[in-house]
Amino acid sequence: MAAASVLRRVPPWRFLPDAAHEERLARWILLDRLFGAAIALVGIVALVDLGYRLITGQEIDTVK
Repeated sequence: MAAASVLRRVPPWRFLPDAAHEERLARWILLDRLFGAAIALVGIVALVDLGYRLITGQEIDTVK
């Protein structure tokens, strides 16, 4: 029952400190790097597609 009273005092917008600050920061940095790598990968695929279409002479699709 003591845990219930402690949880009642913690505002819902605050997180419980279950990990060290450095650990949480490392998770955010890793997540940020994963998002950056995914965006870079999409860009590389788009550039390869554009290069292939330019070399082969295929039409480049445009939005109408």
